Amino acid sequence: MLSKNLLITALLLVISYAPAAFSQAHMNNSFKSAESNLSINESNLYCFQTLQCLKEVNPFKNSNLDNVKLNQGTEKYVVEGKSKNEELYAEYNGSNGNLIKATVIQRNIILPRNIMAEITTGDYNGWTMVGNKRVIKNFMKDTIEYEVVMMKDGELRIEYFDSNGMMIDQLI
Repeated sequence: MLSKNLLITALLLVISYAPAAFSQAHMNNSFKSAESNLSINESNLYCFQTLQCLKEVNPFKNSNLDNVKLNQGTEKYVVEGKSKNEELYAEYNGSNGNLIKATVIQRNIILPRNIMAEITTGDYNGWTMVGNKRVIKNFMKDTIEYEVVMMKDGELRIEYFDSNGMMIDQLI
């Protein structure tokens, strides 16, 4: 019974993370160019720190931030949204527009080269990546963590990396 449940879980993970495996096959693209397709990337993290910058730059296609009025007595503004591979939740102070807290989750992205190098050598020989996730807390580069799901002979393995590509215990 346990073996059957493990097999079903493994199949569900493979099916849900299959796009990541295909996206990783095209490693000729640089990490920066892959990030440019995401609303939130390392090059624009700084702008998500304040609503004022978001209003001026507006990295969200098809959205109007003109309705955001600071110093109007509003306790806070919440910015949230989802797309196929990206989720965002952010709270900003209504009086000055400064960030209170935020979480960004991006799935099935092209991983940084240092992480790809780590998972394609040594202990991971013969393993296939079936999915990944990047989590960014408070739009700060040093909080970026990666979860990489790999499979070999029906066995699943999940590894975690920090923003420098160093292996860590688990996403927080």
